[in-house]
Amino acid sequence: MQEIRDYAAQRGCKPATVLQQAAGYGGTVWEKWEGGAQCTMATADKIRKHMQDHPCQPALVRGVA
Repeated sequence: MQEIRDYAAQRGCKPATVLQQAAGYGGTVWEKWEGGAQCTMATADKIRKHMQDHPCQPALVRGVA
């Protein structure tokens, strides 16, 4: 879950958004996971693959292109 939190923070979005983009889950899934529910290894692999396939780009420094 920390991987998802870190990735979301780098992308400037919520962890639930990462789940939606990676696996088509609604926002309540993240809340359930935060409450102790678990995901399958297949789901974890799908999310990790999405994060690998869509890496965070370094933030551009203002005024420097």
